[in-house]
Amino acid sequence: MSCENEIEVVEVALIGTDKQVEWAESIRDKFHNCIYNSGIDGDSKEACIAQLWRISSASWFIERRGFTVEGLVADLEFLSSLPELRGTEKQVAWAATLREKMLKAFDDVAVKYCNESDNMQAVQNRSLCKKIFKQLQSVQYAHWWIDHRDLDWLDVIENGLPEVDQDQKKKSKRSEYEPDEE
Repeated sequence: MSCENEIEVVEVALIGTDKQVEWAESIRDKFHNCIYNSGIDGDSKEACIAQLWRISSASWFIERRGFTVEGLVADLEFLSSLPELRGTEKQVAWAATLREKMLKAFDDVAVKYCNESDNMQAVQNRSLCKKIFKQLQSVQYAHWWIDHRDLDWLDVIENGLPEVDQDQKKKSKRSEYEPDEE
């Protein structure tokens, strides 16, 4: 790690094209130093920096290159509340990006859905949406996020979330997005 401060971190290799990785490394170093030099208290600062260095998607850093420290910390705190994804290195990197976008998309649809109902129905809808959001937040299998990347959120609200297969041995549609290793 090239950042100059006292917090020890375990660096995860970034995944992306060579150009993306190079760019993301400089952004990550800048973010690290911004968080380190911010007024955030010690424990939160260490947790945010540790989370920052666990992110493997180069695009995650590139998409946030203009973030303020506050916006970055909010994203890192949210990410740290999610379970670690399981799968291959490439699946995890892709699924992390998908999960974040899908949770945001679900939240946007859920807010609209709850506001379009009368008061009694809105309360029930909010309860249902919170339950689905918690279920989504608990999904830790990268293949699930990849396999369900095109979910229709209104359909999910009305019919429920597709079942999460907890079987680690499930290969899913792996050949669709990753060649078999020989």
